[in-house]
Amino acid sequence: MSLIERAMGDQGKQPKKTAATPESSTPEHSSLIERAVAQQPAPAAQAVPPTTAVAETVRANAPTPRRATTPAPTENVTDKTISISIDKMREAGMVTPDGANIEVNAEFRIIKRPLLENAFSRGGQATGTHSNTVMITSAIPGEGKSFCAMNLAMSLAMEPDHNVILVDADVHRFTTLRELGAEAQLKHARGLIDLLHDPALPIEHCIHRTNIDKLMILPFGHFQSRATELFGSRSMLERIDQLCARYQNSMIVFDCPPILATTEARVLAGLMGQVVLIIEAERTTRDQVKEALGYIESANVVGTILNKNLNKAAHDYYASYYYAAA
Repeated sequence: MSLIERAMGDQGKQPKKTAATPESSTPEHSSLIERAVAQQPAPAAQAVPPTTAVAETVRANAPTPRRATTPAPTENVTDKTISISIDKMREAGMVTPDGANIEVNAEFRIIKRPLLENAFSRGGQATGTHSNTVMITSAIPGEGKSFCAMNLAMSLAMEPDHNVILVDADVHRFTTLRELGAEAQLKHARGLIDLLHDPALPIEHCIHRTNIDKLMILPFGHFQSRATELFGSRSMLERIDQLCARYQNSMIVFDCPPILATTEARVLAGLMGQVVLIIEAERTTRDQVKEALGYIESANVVGTILNKNLNKAAHDYYASYYYAAA
């Protein structure tokens, strides 16, 4: 996805970017004021050379194994580093380690700060249950949630005291891996859905390092026809518990489906420490925002980001921002 395109005003104009700071949710959603912004196939198993003619005979007569429904990788995925193209991200106007895109870097510095403060105490410890988990979602498709999730993860990876795990939890699109250029690299890798399907699978076998310091990826994994049900199962709660316990010093960012288009995000919202709702300026209606907020009212902290905003008044210094509690 390209640099955050604002959509307030003339659709033909090139948007500038604004950012907003998530706030705590309140009973009166209708008065929320929008914030300004804005992935090698597993190597073929090497056959062990027969040391005797007997071994060769045994192998030749061995029955052909049944093909597994879900392919299992033959390598230790934690030994593989996923390569993310910094140049591609820079060209797309995203946050990069070199800080090339000054405005978008500044915007996500503003966005991440309250999320970090909500997640960790001054001593660097998680402040509560799942407090270091952040769900990025939207009311409807196309509002830029995956773009914001990737930029937030990249910005968080620049923090000296914390790591970040970017979780591809969008059952239907898998936009995150594609935009990061990691889709082919993680095509056969196990991920989130495999963790839910197999309680014995270690979490660390599904989390991949990247060439960006402090940034790790938990892909969606092998698609299951029962994916939606698995998202709403007790296994999801248990896996989030394990993630938070094992990676206490990391921010865990979930890129989730839109709330009004699917049911997965509605289920996950109650398990997350924080939820950020992406709202597209001049497209998402007030009623859609109110309905989406109604589905996630059980979340501990709910914030909003106004995306694709063309309001020039909000761009005086990098990306000035305004907000108010409802």
